[in-house]
Amino acid sequence: MTGATSGIGRAAAISLVHCGYRIIVVGRDANRGVGVVDELERVGASGAFLPCDLLDLADVRRLALEVTEHHRRLDVLLNNAGGTFRAKALTQDGVERTFALNVVAPYALTAALLSPLRAGEGRVVNVVTQVSARTRLEIDGLIDPPRYNAFAAYSRAKLALMALTLEQAARYAETNITPVAVHPRIVFGTRFGNDMPAWLNRVGPIAARLLRRPTSTVDEAGDRLAYAATAALNSGTLLAEAGPDEPPAAATDPILQKRLWELLEALTDPDTKS
Repeated sequence: MTGATSGIGRAAAISLVHCGYRIIVVGRDANRGVGVVDELERVGASGAFLPCDLLDLADVRRLALEVTEHHRRLDVLLNNAGGTFRAKALTQDGVERTFALNVVAPYALTAALLSPLRAGEGRVVNVVTQVSARTRLEIDGLIDPPRYNAFAAYSRAKLALMALTLEQAARYAETNITPVAVHPRIVFGTRFGNDMPAWLNRVGPIAARLLRRPTSTVDEAGDRLAYAATAALNSGTLLAEAGPDEPPAAATDPILQKRLWELLEALTDPDTKS
């Protein structure tokens, strides 16, 4: 489970251990990661922490190799890590960070773990968010957008992740791997948005109430992720604020899905790097 060292990822890990799962906690902070594993073990579950910088594709490949070397099967891959960044910057792989973290990393990790996921007939859970119907996805501008706005970049990335989930569902149909997407609702009190101005984090709860948007506590959001990981759901399902829902129309465009897949395939193929 990525992004499991704090927030809703940690809450989902705790919820899943009560369902009998052994958790591999993935994150950048070893102190927090080991702390979560200790917490899981105190409730009688076994777990392990594996460090990874999901903004570094070489490190994602290293993580996947380490997992496959020690685990023949995976029942669930929960791609929870995500975020937004105040200023535009590219990763060392030359990809804008918001797109890299929210879309490229989940694609790369899932693709690299296909063997144990097939063996476990595994569930892939991609954590998305509800985006405006006005959000559009221009494939050509995802890697290095000429203009940058943090909220727009995040919305595009999460729309792309929904489109990716649908494409994964189609391409993995013969493997019994079931990719799904889940929106944990609006959650406050996490480390999400730490890179954003402090006043935005203070205004967020007020805006959510004024707009009457459903919110979740951290523990409630963790339970929603655990439900998405364990419930009997059709491949490609989107769990939205009120339950299974139709994805945004922009995410269902088969041409866009194919172009996104081809872009991600090219970005993550080590043989294409100079």
